[in-house]
Amino acid sequence: MLEYPFLRREFLGALEDSNCVCRETGWQPHHMKLTRESGRFFMPTYLKNHSWGEYVFDWSWAEAYERSGIPYYPKLISAIPFTPATGPRVARKGISLDAGTCLQLVEKTKALAGELQASSWHLLFPQQAELEMFKQAGLLCRTGVQFH
Repeated sequence: MLEYPFLRREFLGALEDSNCVCRETGWQPHHMKLTRESGRFFMPTYLKNHSWGEYVFDWSWAEAYERSGIPYYPKLISAIPFTPATGPRVARKGISLDAGTCLQLVEKTKALAGELQASSWHLLFPQQAELEMFKQAGLLCRTGVQFH
C-alpha cells in the first residue's frame, strides 16, 4: 500500500523533519511497527495532548471526561496528521493485512496506550476493509457525519 501518498515515508518524514508533528505541537510520534513472516507493517501513531488537526471534533468527549474528573489527554491516535481523508492506515509492502496481523497491531497498540497512560486509542478515517478487520479485533466504531 505504499502508493497511498499519505502513508509514504517521504510524507510522514517531512511532517516530522519540519516539526509539524513533534512533542511541542502535540503530535508526538509513537509509530506502530510489526514484523511477521508475511512481511512488515507500519501504522502511523501519535500521542496527543489536544484534538487539533484531527478533524474528528471530540471536544465534547474531552469536556465530559473533565467534568467527571478523568483526564482525556493524553490520548493515542493512529491517523494521518492534518489529513481528513479516508484511506489505509496500515502500510505494508506487497502483502495483505490479515485478521491475525490486525489483532496483533491492536494488542500492541493497546499495550502502548497503557504504557503511555493514554486515556484511549483512536483510529481515524480508516478505509472500509481495514475498519472491518479492526472491528473484528475488538475496536468499537463511532460514526460521525461531516459537511464540507
